[in-house]
Amino acid sequence: MVSVRAPDRFLWYYPTPIMKNAQDNDDSDDSFIFSKNTLKRPPKIIKNAQDQVRNDIEENFGITLYPNKVLFEKISNYMNKYKNEFDNFNRNIWTHFTENLQNDHTYTWKMRVKCMLEDIVKQIFPSESISLVAVGSTVNGCGAFNSDMDLCLCMPCRMDGYETQRNYAINRLKKVMRKLMTQRTLIHDILFVPAKVPILKIKFKHPYQKLEVDMNINNVPGIYNSYLIHYYSSKLSRWCDG
Repeated sequence: MVSVRAPDRFLWYYPTPIMKNAQDNDDSDDSFIFSKNTLKRPPKIIKNAQDQVRNDIEENFGITLYPNKVLFEKISNYMNKYKNEFDNFNRNIWTHFTENLQNDHTYTWKMRVKCMLEDIVKQIFPSESISLVAVGSTVNGCGAFNSDMDLCLCMPCRMDGYETQRNYAINRLKKVMRKLMTQRTLIHDILFVPAKVPILKIKFKHPYQKLEVDMNINNVPGIYNSYLIHYYSSKLSRWCDG
């Protein structure tokens, strides 16, 4: 049996997502709020950010970085040559980000669906200590208002690890699929995708009809990656605010 371990805190702790604020308690998904002024366009911090990252890595991990000086000089010269074009490009990226960033209403709306699915799944495996964990753009700070939600169904095995065999995931996902198909008031459509990491693609009825969910079993590396990107995003956000 192939298994991997994950810190227990990954099964219950969610870092504060990076998102816009919106005062909205309605379950409906048709009233998202966007504002260009919610987030500031970042100052020109590329060089300072690179220096800070290099210093952090050297101090925290004792690793000395030797960047390719010639490559950086070529990039710098090219950006200086087309300065107006790059400035416009950067502004467009930031405008797109601020206009489409997931807000707190969207996050709460997604978490409500996650909790409902978790309650249903626990009915299938009542004797097992399971947890449904949101991963991907929902929690890593890169989510848009219309992004789907990726969920990892964590099912610990007896060895205090997480079974990662593909057949195990397929078997459990099909059980979940059969149960969800009976939830006619909530589920609109559900599809099993036998990919390398098997998933269920789930669509919902009103008021969650614009949300799609991809659910996998015990893809613990995806949890690690989501939290890693989340803290990178938090670091960048602090630089931008400064």
